[in-house]
Amino acid sequence: RTKVVPHAEKDGMLWKKLIINASINPLTALFGVRNGCIVEDSPTGLNYIATQVAIESYRVAEAVGIKGMFGSEEAAVASVLHVSERTRNNTSSMLSDIQRGKRTEVYTIYVAA
Repeated sequence: RTKVVPHAEKDGMLWKKLIINASINPLTALFGVRNGCIVEDSPTGLNYIATQVAIESYRVAEAVGIKGMFGSEEAAVASVLHVSERTRNNTSSMLSDIQRGKRTEVYTIYVAA
């Protein structure tokens, strides 16, 4: 299903995807777990780290003037946890890349963005 996004909202949509990916993919790759482990983990483990990444990423996006994202830090965290839950049985692309011995998207997510 294709969604038409007005040009003015494009950056917000890209940052939304970036924040979700940055909060889930590296953790699943580092710990060798499926996406659902982000939700299942205790608040002092993967869940906590994913929450902090989402909050910090949201703050960075706001600081550089990105609009049309989540609306609040809490909504950003809720979206990350929702995606983790919805894709609980999935292997993230980053973990899949590591398992296949391929280059991951770490540079794209953390440096190029």
